Amino acid sequence: MSLSIEMLPAREGDALWVTWGEHSMLIDGGRAATAPALKDKLDALEQPLELLVTSHVDRDHIEGLLKLTEGAGFQMQCREIWYNCFDHLEGKRVYVPANYETAPEYEHLGARQGEEWADRILAGNWRWNRRFDGKAVEVGEDNIHVLNGGARIVLLSPDREKLEDLISKWKRECRKAGMSPGTETPDPPEGWERLGFNIDNAAEEPFEDDHSPANGSSIAFLLEVDERCVLLAGDAHVDRLIAGLDDYMGDSAERLKLDAFKLPHHGSSHNVSKELLQRIDCDHYLVSTNGSYFDHPTGVAIARIVKYGGDNVNLHFNYRSPETEVWDNRHWKRRFGYKTHYPEHNGFITWTV
Repeated sequence: MSLSIEMLPAREGDALWVTWGEHSMLIDGGRAATAPALKDKLDALEQPLELLVTSHVDRDHIEGLLKLTEGAGFQMQCREIWYNCFDHLEGKRVYVPANYETAPEYEHLGARQGEEWADRILAGNWRWNRRFDGKAVEVGEDNIHVLNGGARIVLLSPDREKLEDLISKWKRECRKAGMSPGTETPDPPEGWERLGFNIDNAAEEPFEDDHSPANGSSIAFLLEVDERCVLLAGDAHVDRLIAGLDDYMGDSAERLKLDAFKLPHHGSSHNVSKELLQRIDCDHYLVSTNGSYFDHPTGVAIARIVKYGGDNVNLHFNYRSPETEVWDNRHWKRRFGYKTHYPEHNGFITWTV
């Protein structure tokens, strides 16, 4: 059975269309401009979408879903949605009522986009976190979930601590009229000079963790189909990914064999560490971003992958941008033995095994 991951034109965000056999899953919805591509994918389905994962509430992951579902006439056949709203952060259960129009009024989440998406799920009467009994999608005693078609999910993130870290920020955003929950003050660009950039030096720069609570709340997991395994990391924090991988691997000293790794946080240096890369054995690294706002992927992150990501590194970029084109360097490719892959049309690129 084939397995494919198509990165859709999500601008600086994520929208991943995953297919195994006749079954499909959508992970995130990118920015508003991604909605037409999402609609085309959904319209072409001959059976319900197996799972729609909203990894977290940052606008570059959720905005396209809001655009897609606006209007009273929208319909979608989806077996289940995974998404953690404010109530889930506090450990509460959210039920999808049989009749949304006559159901008790739900507490507004306050932060615009997180609130709107929760309302859309309720209005659509879609199954929400069904496998978790309406509670949060989070790491627990049983982290393995089997989908139709034999696909198996191994949940790696978030845990209860990462979810609760987001509560205070969500509350602050709720006090700011018109602010979306995932909107953050941009970090200063992790700039690097393209002329004279030294991959060896960049790869050895000290790692600094991502401190964004929203990113830490990301739903991230391994997807296993037959003998294939891919890591779909959302914007998850490195420490949580490492903890999840260590739990999964147990006492094994071997690296986890991955067929592909969708980089967390679009290739930020704060979400890709040498320690994480040394836990895995992977040939294909997927980077979803057009580089706007945050200049992702950063040179430091890609340098770490090129040097420590394995002996046959393939970099798959879904946009040609100044941040990605610089890696199409024949000298660097010869020296470090990596390959680059770019889309024929910006935004769309598919990896298949």
